[in-house]
Amino acid sequence: MTVCIAALYGGGKGVVLASDHMITANIPMGYQFENDETSKIHPLSEDSCALFAGNVLFGDPILQQSRAIIAGEGQKYVGEIAEIVKNSYKDFRLSYIEERYLAPRGLTLEAYYGRQESLNPGIIQVVDQAMATEDIGVEFIVVGPTGAGYGIYIISNPGLSACLDAIGFSAIGSGAPHVLYSLLGATYKKSLGESEVKKLVKQAKKMSEVAPGVGKQTSVRVLPAEEENDAKSGTEEDPQATVG
Repeated sequence: MTVCIAALYGGGKGVVLASDHMITANIPMGYQFENDETSKIHPLSEDSCALFAGNVLFGDPILQQSRAIIAGEGQKYVGEIAEIVKNSYKDFRLSYIEERYLAPRGLTLEAYYGRQESLNPGIIQVVDQAMATEDIGVEFIVVGPTGAGYGIYIISNPGLSACLDAIGFSAIGSGAPHVLYSLLGATYKKSLGESEVKKLVKQAKKMSEVAPGVGKQTSVRVLPAEEENDAKSGTEEDPQATVG
């Protein structure tokens, strides 16, 4: 329950990012709240970021693993970074399935595959169904350099990725449909300038606030960071919000 937005400007010269500050968690019970110390725009490297919607208790470890891999392997282009996030997503999802469906039966994934022929067909059906359909309720937008500008990828269940550069923008979370209607209604084009795209993104975020679970506070970030905002990492405040 949130909204995260990424929109290219200048034909891909850069990207405008925006998000609310709504935090959602589902263990041991579902709850959500706005936290002005927490931003949904997470740096992955010097000039790449990820935004995520869904359970923070699941999204955060996926980002931590991704960030560690990226730091260890050095600077990468956005397609490579998105691949790392996708693989971290798959790893986490499999671990979750193992913990939820196999561990209570005294099994690991390795034991499950090795002993499949001797297992009860009911267990196999339950686990195979989980493998195919289990949704951990987290999705990501990944943005970063392409070598000729900036690009946008989306990562979603069960670990699928897609490049959104042809469209020029992406939105995730419960407010995403409202962002779509707003940007299309405003005739967004990725060839527009930075200031125009920033204005449209802010309008879209505002429109999305009617959706359940979308917070009123707003973070906006531009990549590459504007020179005058370098000290602030390219992040600015909404006039009525506190940025984390």
